[in-house]
Amino acid sequence: CIKASTLKQVSVVGKAIEYDDSVGYSALLLQGRYPQPHMNNQRGRELCLYQRSSGKASVSEADTLRGVK
Repeated sequence: CIKASTLKQVSVVGKAIEYDDSVGYSALLLQGRYPQPHMNNQRGRELCLYQRSSGKASVSEADTLRGVK
């Protein structure tokens, strides 16, 4: 998930949420800083879904989770 993130100085917030094997995903909340100049190094969060069977990670902006903005 950290490699898939678009944030810099990225870290994991809390613990992973592990869905059972019938779903096959783990979810992680990531936090870091936006690297784009127009974002002025602003804090941001992303939600990562990790598919355990393929090893593929997908991230989506999640700034509204846990009151970031």
